[in-house]
Amino acid sequence: MDFGEVQVILEFLGYLRTGGKGSHFVFSKPGAYPITIVKEGGQRVKKTYLKKVVALLDLEETDEK
Repeated sequence: MDFGEVQVILEFLGYLRTGGKGSHFVFSKPGAYPITIVKEGGQRVKKTYLKKVVALLDLEETDEK
């Protein structure tokens, strides 16, 4: 998944990009744990971090390719 898509989803859910360095980006929301997203090879987000976001936000995971 593209980093921009992940950012839009997190912002829609009330998270703001509050920090990061290099390929690591931190999103925070009052009353919630910060979420760190790591990009790989440009704009793609590693699948491991997508699964982490799905679990943290209690979202439903699908097998879209």
